[in-house]
Amino acid sequence: TVDGPTSSITAADGSTITVANGYLVDKNGYFVLGSPVQSDGTFTTGSAAPMRVDQYAFLDQGQPTTTATLELNLPSNKEFGATAETYALKTYDSASAERDINFDFLPLQADNQWRINIRANNLTSYTLTPSTSASVNAGLSAATGQAYDSEFTFNGADKTVQITNTATGIPVTNAFSSYVAGDQITFTGSGANDGTYTISNVTNNGSTLVLEETVVNASTGLSNVTTTSTAALFDPLVFSSKGQLTNTGELTFSAVWDDGSTSSFTVDVSAMTQFNGNFNIVSSSQNGLGQANLVDISFDNAGHLLGTFSDGTARSIYQIPLYDFTNANGLESSNGMLFKQTQYSGDPVAFFADQSSKAEFMASAIEVSNVDIATEFSKMIQTQNAYNMSATTFKTIDEMTTVARDLKA
Repeated sequence: TVDGPTSSITAADGSTITVANGYLVDKNGYFVLGSPVQSDGTFTTGSAAPMRVDQYAFLDQGQPTTTATLELNLPSNKEFGATAETYALKTYDSASAERDINFDFLPLQADNQWRINIRANNLTSYTLTPSTSASVNAGLSAATGQAYDSEFTFNGADKTVQITNTATGIPVTNAFSSYVAGDQITFTGSGANDGTYTISNVTNNGSTLVLEETVVNASTGLSNVTTTSTAALFDPLVFSSKGQLTNTGELTFSAVWDDGSTSSFTVDVSAMTQFNGNFNIVSSSQNGLGQANLVDISFDNAGHLLGTFSDGTARSIYQIPLYDFTNANGLESSNGMLFKQTQYSGDPVAFFADQSSKAEFMASAIEVSNVDIATEFSKMIQTQNAYNMSATTFKTIDEMTTVARDLKA
């Protein structure tokens, strides 16, 4: 590399420092031209320019995560109430800072259904959609849409609450099946038990909530009472009996972090499955990039310049175009295996090696001569011998001429 103009960067301690830009050159000291990667990951031949490859060259080119994919298998034998299956996805926020987001997968009371909860350090607020606020009514049948009147029954000793059939006292199955431990729920119209509570468990086929806070013994009778989740609950992932996802294949995550930066991206989960066995991570990906120093470079056979960064990531940062001429024999040869365009060569036409069959790169190969040394040595010896024979012949003729001259005299 060779140093070029300088740039100002912000150091780790927040100070501003001046650094020299380093550019890739060939053995003759000429800049090697490359096309920088576009925002969509592609390259264009018309944008070739000297390639900056010093450690700070890409420090300001972080990219927030906008799309991600998760391909996981959720175990079909997992029971409600069991420990969540967790996957931590590395993403980058609006400031290109790394954010590890934990996706907690929890089986629900209903068969083949899973909730997703989100955890992350320094997370102020988030939404994961599609989601809805869970709401349950009790009282007259018109309030619940059921064929019978219902009521909330609070048990102070067990810290539990149920919705029961007023006439029979039988709990309503799956009344709280949308909830999992840790959710919060608010009661309105229940009298002494109005307020917000944290759920510690859901039992009895989803008919009973176990709460962390104390409640008083009460039955609400035919009074219209509403309970609502304090936060929108993610719509469950629903799988078929064959383990395939049957509902939405794309989620949207939005978040605000404690330093004011934000995250907003979609998550493709269409390839997720629910088979018997273990929680398996098949693959995951995201398109964000962090701010990191360039620590190493290499080439591939398509002419890409690959950069390895201090955060452990690697990506294509340039692609070297090749050039074709209408009359390559019209190029002017110069020292160092270089050629110059002339009026006889025509104008250059740029192309990439992986998009054409005209040429190819051989990464990490060492250039060798295209001359056969043995053949050239043989030709040199033959030429030397011919020269020696000719020189001897001329010498003999000269001597004979001299002798003839002396005899005549």
